[in-house]
Amino acid sequence: MIVLTISESDIELISDIPSYITFSTSIPATTYYTLDGSTPSVDSLIAVGKVYMPTNSRGITVKALAISSTDVSPIITAEYKTNFEDYN
Repeated sequence: MIVLTISESDIELISDIPSYITFSTSIPATTYYTLDGSTPSVDSLIAVGKVYMPTNSRGITVKALAISSTDVSPIITAEYKTNFEDYN
């Protein structure tokens, strides 16, 4: 089974939301992701290097899936919400 993990940058452009995230896999695989909470598929965005987080939202739900030629990871989810009161 592919193990897919998310790492967060220490930099925050909006309080409690990392500037970017990166994905890593236990074996070579392509990582597909969404930032709107929808289920990722082979038609989703492909993660290459840093994935910069949008700055126009109070919250972001990341979902990701890794696929190799022989295996598929479980879908992982990470939620980020700002606690900044005056954010529109």
